[in-house]
Amino acid sequence: MEKLWIEARDGYHLDLRVYEVKQAEAVVQIIHGMEEHQGRYEAFAEFLNQNGFAAVSSNMRGHGSTAECLGYFKDQKGYVELVEDQKTVTDFIKRRFPQLPVYIFAHSMGTITTRVLLQQDSRSYGKVVLSGYPNYQRGTRLGILLTGIIKTVHGAEYKSRLIDSLSVGAFNKYVKNPKTRCDWICYNEKTVQGFIEDPYCGFGFTCSAFSDLFHLVDRMHNSRLYEDVNRNLPLLLLRGEDDPCTGGNQGAADSLHVLSGAGFQNIRCIEYPHMRHEILFETDHEKVYQDILTFYQETGILC
Repeated sequence: MEKLWIEARDGYHLDLRVYEVKQAEAVVQIIHGMEEHQGRYEAFAEFLNQNGFAAVSSNMRGHGSTAECLGYFKDQKGYVELVEDQKTVTDFIKRRFPQLPVYIFAHSMGTITTRVLLQQDSRSYGKVVLSGYPNYQRGTRLGILLTGIIKTVHGAEYKSRLIDSLSVGAFNKYVKNPKTRCDWICYNEKTVQGFIEDPYCGFGFTCSAFSDLFHLVDRMHNSRLYEDVNRNLPLLLLRGEDDPCTGGNQGAADSLHVLSGAGFQNIRCIEYPHMRHEILFETDHEKVYQDILTFYQETGILC
C-alpha cells in the first residue's frame, strides 16, 4: 500500500492510499462516509487486491489525521468541492492506471457525493456500489436555512449540538436499549467501540459542513439534475435491514425511484437481515464482501 497526496482544484491536499496489484481487472475508487476515514477500509481494499482488483481510497476533506479542522470543508460551497475532489481522484486513477476501468465503492455520505457525481460523470465509471445509502429527508431545505443562520451568528467552524441532534444524533433513537450513542452504526460491538475510541471518527460536523451535506442531499434527490446518464451503468445498492440511515423500506424505495427516474436502468438491490449501517464491519461481513466481489466480477449488462 502506498500513501501519497494530490492537490485538489482549490489547493487542498487530498490524502490517498493506493493498493496496487499485478494484472488487475479494474480499480475501485473507495469513498468513505461521514465522520470516519479511509484507514477503516484497509481490510476491504486488501480483500479486493487478493481477488484481482486494485483500489484507491482517499480521505474526504475535513477528515483524517492531516485535516486542519475536523468536520469542516470550506466557508462557501464546500459541497461543490467534495464532488470535485472525487473527480480529481478519478483523474489520478486514470493517469495511474490508464488501461483499467474505474469502479466505485461508496458508503453512507460517500454515496450522497457519488450520486451527485453521477449527475454529470456517470460515463466515467464501469460499475458503482452504494452501501448504506442515506435517503432524502423532507427537512433538508429547512436544514440549509437553519445552518445558514447559525453560521452567520457563530461562524463556519462552529459545531451546533442542535443540528447534530436533529440529524446524525437522531439515528440512535431507532435502537432499543442502546449501550452507546453509536449503536445504530453496527450490531458488532467491537466495531462500535472501535468507532468511539478512534479520534478520527464521530468528531462532529461544523455548521458549514452540515450545510454542505444538506445541499448534497437536496441535489442527489433531484432527478432533473442528472445529465447524459449512462443508462446501462451497473449499480448495486446495499443496505442493512436495520439501518436507520437509509430510511427503511420507504426511504430505500425513494432512493431507487430517484435513480431509476434519472434514467439508470441497470440497478440491483440487496438487503441484509440483522445488519445496521456499517455492513462492511458487521460480524457476518464476509457475505457482503462476496456480493460486492461477484458484482465487480460479472461481465456484460446485469439485469
